[in-house]
Amino acid sequence: MSKRFDSTIQEAVHEGLLVVGEIVRQAIYRHIEMKYQVKPGEIHMRLEAFDKALTGIFGAGAKIVEKLIAKRLYSKLGLSFVENENWTLVEYVRDAKKHMEGSQRMKKNEILEFVKHMKAKDHVITFYSKPEDKHSVLFTYLKAGLDAGEAAAYIASEEPPSQIRQAMRRFGIDVDRFEKSSALHVIDYKKWYIIDGKFSVPKTMELWKKLYDESMAKGFKGLRVNRRDGMLLQSRHGQGTH
Repeated sequence: MSKRFDSTIQEAVHEGLLVVGEIVRQAIYRHIEMKYQVKPGEIHMRLEAFDKALTGIFGAGAKIVEKLIAKRLYSKLGLSFVENENWTLVEYVRDAKKHMEGSQRMKKNEILEFVKHMKAKDHVITFYSKPEDKHSVLFTYLKAGLDAGEAAAYIASEEPPSQIRQAMRRFGIDVDRFEKSSALHVIDYKKWYIIDGKFSVPKTMELWKKLYDESMAKGFKGLRVNRRDGMLLQSRHGQGTH
């Protein structure tokens, strides 16, 4: 969120200052840079200095300018603006950031809740910035199936199987118990996708079918898998794997 949020602050400042006109806006930028050593592109990092500079230029009128900037910021972020008489731009930005971070947490929780209840033939493609985010989604998905009496398979490609097992244990999955009962399979992608040095769709599909049939024969209610780290699918009794 940080880069997007910072660029949105810059846009809000630039648009908010336009209320005084383009010529005056440029003069303000030059004055702030010369007297306060705050370059236009650094305002999002120097908000307190920027607030001080506006007060030096507009006096009590700085509150009006900062309020206009704050309104633009909230509007761009899709937030409802509520005026606080004693707040400076610094407080408004902190408040907006807090709301955005809270919104992101809600979205993550919604994603995790969704993957718990995926239905047969549902597919999800996930995008992540760090391994922890990927693990959070994939492990939540697989653990929900294991806890419900389903089998689960994790194809490890970005990390070795041993590292995946360790991460699963930290997440709260009883790896040893589930592997012993053949409920959990952590598989090196090279053994699943690269067979005899070649990628073969028919051979890989045979492996999936064999694993599914074996899981059903052992009494599991279904088979949850990830294919190549970010793709999830669920296959329940009688519907095969995809």
